[in-house]
Amino acid sequence: MDTKETKIDRKSQTDGIGSGLVRLFLMFMLISCIGWCMETAYVFLCFGRLSDRGFLSMPFCPIYGASILAVYFAVGTPQGGVLQPLFAKAKGLPLPARAAAYAGLYLLYFLAAALIPTAAEFLTGLFFDKLFGIRLWDYTDRPFNILGYVCLPMSALWGLLITAAMALLWTPLEKLLARIPQRAAKAVAFTLAALLLIDFCGNFIYLCATGTHYYLF
Repeated sequence: MDTKETKIDRKSQTDGIGSGLVRLFLMFMLISCIGWCMETAYVFLCFGRLSDRGFLSMPFCPIYGASILAVYFAVGTPQGGVLQPLFAKAKGLPLPARAAAYAGLYLLYFLAAALIPTAAEFLTGLFFDKLFGIRLWDYTDRPFNILGYVCLPMSALWGLLITAAMALLWTPLEKLLARIPQRAAKAVAFTLAALLLIDFCGNFIYLCATGTHYYLF
């Protein structure tokens, strides 16, 4: 028979897991928004026009958030994830050997950070193209592309951006989100989740009805 203390401990563990999931979702949304802003700024600066990026109408590109979280769950941060023991061993090496070891470990992380979003980009592009006949992006004019869904330059850029983000930004953003009161974090997360679902369903219905993607601008 559970004691009162055991029930309290279980409730605390459940609340802790729930709080962690809420903050991971907020991280997903934050990075998705940053990704949308980066793409919009890139198109505007390079081509002088505003472009409605991604499938959603809201300013979010979920492939960025999903890719970052996938990398986080697969390998963690560069010096705090699965490579942490190797980084710890490298600290005891002489400076030239330590620098070489760090470079090799960051290269290994870079490869994982490039591979995971490239796979997500390929599958997402393939899904929308084959099922709906829509190209959300097209890399056919880029070198070393595969069916126009992915290309080597973008894969390298994914690797660089995610490696830099996970090394420099993940921990500060994590601490920033942790400062949000739990009740407020849940309210924001549920609101964003509802808006995300409505946005996706609305765009999906429009796509099925018209055969084209709805662009705000």
